[in-house]
Amino acid sequence: MKQDGMKQGFRRADRVAKEIKEIVAILFSRYASETNLSFVTITNVSLSDDLKSARIFYTIFPGVDNKLVAEAIDRSQGWVRRELSRQIKIKSVPKIQFFPQDDSGEFLETSNLIDS
Repeated sequence: MKQDGMKQGFRRADRVAKEIKEIVAILFSRYASETNLSFVTITNVSLSDDLKSARIFYTIFPGVDNKLVAEAIDRSQGWVRRELSRQIKIKSVPKIQFFPQDDSGEFLETSNLIDS
């Protein structure tokens, strides 16, 4: 235990980020009405300490049109946020943003993906 009596371990933001990652991955793979979302793999979620904003990183299967998938992800943001509010027990659902990640683990700018 720490000196102040609190348990040592993961931050709350880390635990909630892990839960968001699992939920979004399941939503895209099983429940998405857009078939392009089934080609997405959620790789990481970065959540602010105040739990107000989440950056969701993803990769796309090779051979799939990146632009079509990015557009499908943009259209799904409201639906994803609604589903998160139903499945996570927190005061307010974080604002979510999706960011592509290339094979080397580098994060791409969304504008570069849409332009290509």
